[in-house]
Amino acid sequence: MKLINNDDRLKIALVYSGINSEYQGKIANGVVNKAKIKRYDVAIFAPYSNTTSHSEHDYGEENIYELINYQYFDVVIILPCTMASEENVLNIINSAKRVGTPVIVVDGDYPGCNNIQIKSQGIGDITEHLITKHNVIDFIFMSTYKNEVDNDRLSEFMATINRYGLKFNEDKILYGNYSAIDAAHAIREYIDSGRKLPEAIVCANDTMAIGVIDELRNEGIYVPDDILVTGFEGIKLAHANNPSLTTVTLPYYECGEKAVDIAREVAMRPINAVMNYEMKNKVTISQSCGCFGKNLTEDNNLIRNLYSTIDKNTYYSKRLIRMGEKMTSVTTLDETFDAVREYIDDIQVDKFYICIPEKFESCIVKDKYNLTKKYKRTGYPEKMIKRVAREYGEYKEPEYFDSKLMIPAMHEPSDQSRIFFFTPIHFQDRNFGYLCTSSNNNTSFDALFNIWRMNLSIAIENSRIREELSKQSEKLEKLYVEDSLTGIYNRRGLHNWAVEIFSKAVESQREVMIFVADLDDLKPINDKFGHKQGDNAIIQVARGLQKASTNGEICARFGGDEFEVVAYDYTNEKAAAFEERFHKALEEYNERSGMPYKVSASCGYYVSRVSEDDDFDSLIFAADKEMYKNKSEKKQRKRERMYN
Repeated sequence: MKLINNDDRLKIALVYSGINSEYQGKIANGVVNKAKIKRYDVAIFAPYSNTTSHSEHDYGEENIYELINYQYFDVVIILPCTMASEENVLNIINSAKRVGTPVIVVDGDYPGCNNIQIKSQGIGDITEHLITKHNVIDFIFMSTYKNEVDNDRLSEFMATINRYGLKFNEDKILYGNYSAIDAAHAIREYIDSGRKLPEAIVCANDTMAIGVIDELRNEGIYVPDDILVTGFEGIKLAHANNPSLTTVTLPYYECGEKAVDIAREVAMRPINAVMNYEMKNKVTISQSCGCFGKNLTEDNNLIRNLYSTIDKNTYYSKRLIRMGEKMTSVTTLDETFDAVREYIDDIQVDKFYICIPEKFESCIVKDKYNLTKKYKRTGYPEKMIKRVAREYGEYKEPEYFDSKLMIPAMHEPSDQSRIFFFTPIHFQDRNFGYLCTSSNNNTSFDALFNIWRMNLSIAIENSRIREELSKQSEKLEKLYVEDSLTGIYNRRGLHNWAVEIFSKAVESQREVMIFVADLDDLKPINDKFGHKQGDNAIIQVARGLQKASTNGEICARFGGDEFEVVAYDYTNEKAAAFEERFHKALEEYNERSGMPYKVSASCGYYVSRVSEDDDFDSLIFAADKEMYKNKSEKKQRKRERMYN
C-alpha cells in the first residue's frame, strides 16, 4: 500500500507521449482539471514524439521517462496507447510497482494495474440509427487496415447488419488506414470502377470520414443530400467539418477525470488489489446523416474561432522564425540561455525552467582519443542546475538541485494544486536536460511548441559544437607551440615569442637576454636508470627554469636536452641572478628527490641591445658559445678530480 503524503495531498505522475495530439490533450485536461478541483498535484512527463521509429531522436525524446522519481508519487497514470514502444510502457509500470506506487492505465488492459477501458462500441448504434431513422439498406464500410486482426468496429457493424437481415458484400469493405488521404483514394477507386455508390458510408474513424466527404465533393457528390457519411471518435474537426459529422464521441476527457476520481482509493488499497473500470461512448447525431440542417450561427462561430487560431499561429510562426534566426547567431552556451529569454512569453506559461546537468560536460562520454563521442542516452546526473528560471515574469538566479527532486518548485508549499510539465531537451540521442513549465491555463502544447523546443535544442547543440571545437583548437594550438613532455614552449613557441620580444626591445632600446641550458649526463642516466628517469631529468630542468623565471622570462625546450630562455629588459646582473636561481632550484630537487643520480645543467647567456638587423639565431649562437665554454670547464674539473 502506498502511503499518502503527510499533507494529505495526492501527488500524481501522468505519463504519455505525443504532447500535441488531441487524444492526449483531452485526457490530460481531464486529469488536470479534476486534480485542481480536488487540490491534487500533477507532474506530466511527456516527449513530443510518440517514439514510433526508434531513431536516435526517439531515444532522446523518451529519456524524459528516466527523470520520474516514482517514490515521490502516490499514483502513476499512464496512457499506453500513445507510446509505440511496449518496452517503455512495461518499464514505467514495473518501475512504479517496484517502489509500491500503484498504476492507473487509461485506455488499456495491463495485468496488475487499475485499468480504465474504453470499449470500442458505438458503430452498431450509428448503423442502427441509419437503418431505423433513415431507412438505409445499402452501405460501404470504410475500415482501418486490411490485415488488422482485432477490428472491433467492423465486427460490430457486421453484427448490426446481420441482426437487421440486410445483405452486405465484402467487396464494399474499403480500407482507409486511419488516414484521410488513403480513405479518399479508396473511395475514388470505388467510383472509378463504375460501381454504384450506396446510400451511406460508415467510417471507422472521423479522419477517414472527412477524407471521404472531401473526395465525394470533388466528384460533385454532396453529403448529406446525395449520400450519408458517419465517423467515429468525436475529434474536434468532426464538429468543425462542413457538414459536421454524425459520430461516436469517445469519453477521453471523462477518462482523465475518472483516473483522478479513483486515485485516492487506488493509493489507499494494497497494490495488488486492482480494479477494472469501463467508460461508455456517446453517439453524437449531427449534419452528415441528414438529421440536422446547417446552423449558420455555429458556422460563423467556427469560422471566427478558426481565423482567430490562424492569426495566433501566424504570429507565433513569425516569432519562431525570429527565434531561429537569433539562435543561429549565438556562439556559446551562455549566449544561448540568455537569448532564449526573449521568447519565453510565446509559450504562455507562469513558470519556466531550463534544467541542465550541474556540469554540462558531465553528460559527455569520452572515447579513447578524449574527444566527444556522444551523450548518455539514459537518465540524468545526480545534480542539475536551473540554468534559466522564470516565475510569473521574474527571473531567478541559477540554482543547483538534486535531480531526484525533478524540480524544486514542486516541493514548495502551496494552497493550490501544483501542475508541472516535463519534456526533454536533446539533439538526436544527446540529452542536454529538460524543460519544466507550469501554468494554470495551459496543460498541453500545439505543434508549433515543438519547433520552439527544437530551436532551443539545435542552438544548444551548435553552441556545444562551437565550444568543443574551440577547446580542441586550443589543444592543437598548445600542441603546436608547447613541448608535450615538459609543458613549456617548444622551438616554434619560443620563436613566436622571440619575435614579439625583439620588436618590443628594438622600439624601447632595451636589452634582451638569451639563456641556454644543456642537461648534463643525459646518456648515462638513460643507460643506467632507463629512459623514464632520463625523461624525469629533462622535466626537472624545465621546472627549474620555470621556478627561476620571476621577471616574465619565456622558457622553451629546444629539443633533446637543450633549453633556451628569452627575456626582455635584462642586464648581465639579472642574467647571473637568473642562473643562480636556476641552479638553486636543481639543488633543492636533488636534496629531496632520493634519486641515485643528480640533475644538473651547463648554462650560458648573452645580453645585448638589439636592432632590426640583428638575427635571433646569431644571439643564440653567442649564448651557446658561453654554455659550451662552461660545459667544457665543468668536464675538465671532473677529469681533474678523477685523476687527483
